[in-house]
Parts: sequence; structure tokens; C-alpha cells
Amino acid sequence: MSEVIRIVVRAWNIAMWDLACEIRRPASVTSVLLFGIGALVALRIAVAGGARIDAAVAAGGLWVVLLLGAMLGSSRAMAIEREEGTFDQLLLAPVDRSSIFLGKTLAATCQGLLIVLVVVPLGWIMLASPPSAAAALSVVGIAAAATLGFAAVGVFGGLVSMHARGRELLHAAIFVPLTIPAVIIAVTATLGALGLQSVHMQELIGYLLCYDGIFLAVGFAATPLLVVE
Repeated sequence: MSEVIRIVVRAWNIAMWDLACEIRRPASVTSVLLFGIGALVALRIAVAGGARIDAAVAAGGLWVVLLLGAMLGSSRAMAIEREEGTFDQLLLAPVDRSSIFLGKTLAATCQGLLIVLVVVPLGWIMLASPPSAAAALSVVGIAAAATLGFAAVGVFGGLVSMHARGRELLHAAIFVPLTIPAVIIAVTATLGALGLQSVHMQELIGYLLCYDGIFLAVGFAATPLLVVE
């Protein structure tokens, strides 16, 4: 039990350090927010112009923006780590390699939640608004659950591609296929929350949480094999 607590404490410290660095110089979050705003504007103009957008199309478009934003954010964050040499310095610290994965994932999740809280309401303003406050809260909850999985896959893909040539392309090639199941579940759950489709919401949320748990476990177990000095 003491070893588990030690890993959790170190992961927390790593996450707090990453978040403190992001607060001092918000490069990753700013780039993703700018991308999200630009993508929503482009989607609005391309799909409907001045007309009203169908709610189902708006829900799908919003998830495309969230998915690509998560991929851009995780790729950018790992690129900054590599360029500045901070990740190499972290490897010299006496910490368990699995705690590095957990810490990076926690930091990426916090940043992703911030992006969700900005991009999702903007999506409702530019595309289509939810029918009720309960539906809006459900969509935010679904996005939060998916954000954890996106963060785990993004950090995992970043660790796999960190030392490879063309690591941005390799990261995207890893990230997109692995997140397709989560996107399918999240879009289906979103349509159910908006009353556009009859679904078993509890089952879908359970599937989404299982997806998160699987990739957290995979990243936790694989990081010591992937991360080398």
C-alpha cells in the first residue's frame, strides 16, 4: 500500500508542476483554444452559413472539434517537453516511470477539462443549443469522461512517438484509431442526452469509463518499457 501511495503522490507532484508551467506560459491550452474557436467558426460557415444547424450535425461537429483539439493539445505538450529537455530531466529524478504517465495524464486531463468548459458552450452558441439545462450538464459530463480517455491515449501516444522521426505524424496515427471507440460512445451518448436518439445512458457512460480505465492501465503498465534514458 505504501508503494501505491508513493506513486500517487509523485504523480500528483508531476501533474502540479506541469500545470504550474502551463499557467506561467499557456502554450498548449492557448493553441488548442484558438484551434477550437477557429474550427467552430469554420464549421458554422461551412455547414449552415446563416441557417440553423441540425442538432445531430452540431453534436457530431462538436465532437470532431474536441477530438482534434485533444490530439493537438497532447502532441503540442509532448513536443514542448522534448524541445526544452524537461522530460529528459524528469527521467533523471528518482521517480517510478509509471508515476510519470499518471502525472502527465492528470495534467492533460485538467487542461482538457478547461478546454471543454470553453469550447462546448461556444459550440452551443455557434452551432445549436441543448434543449434543457439537464441536457447541457449531461453533455458536459460525457465530455469530461471522454477527456480522461483522450488524455491517457494522448500521453501514451506521446511516449511511444517521442524518440521517433516524424513524431507528430506517428502520434496522430496512434491517437486517432485508439480514440475512435470513445468517440462513437460519446457521440451516441450525446445524442441520447439531447433527446435525439433512444439510448441506455448508464450503459454508455459505463462503457466510456471502462475505456478510460483500460488505457490508464495500459499506459501505467507500458510506460516503464517505453520510457528509457
